[in-house]
Amino acid sequence: MTQSIPNEKVDERDEMPSVSQIVPPFPDYLPSAALIELDFDLLAKHDPTECQRLFAACKEKRFFYLRNHHVDTDTAFQFGKELYDMPIEEEKYLMGDGGAYIGYRKAGSFIADKKGTP
Repeated sequence: MTQSIPNEKVDERDEMPSVSQIVPPFPDYLPSAALIELDFDLLAKHDPTECQRLFAACKEKRFFYLRNHHVDTDTAFQFGKELYDMPIEEEKYLMGDGGAYIGYRKAGSFIADKKGTP
């Protein structure tokens, strides 16, 4: 015999907490950079403004957020594996001089003091 479950309001205490309730805020004393958020759908349509924003993000900060990317996560993880498995000579060439922002560095190549200052 099957019993029906009454349609009751869920107690708010039983709901899953949001990320902001679990993860502490980012420390103010650590340097950070505001990243540009780009729209892949606009880039795919060769939108001039979005293409200029992509160029600026790559040149100035070397990082950006990408929304509407439609990327399969398996493909993305495979790309990441290939990226981090590349020969060190090629990686050094692609990293360039580092620019104004710290960005990605190999483990152990970046040292900061207690305040987070490089």
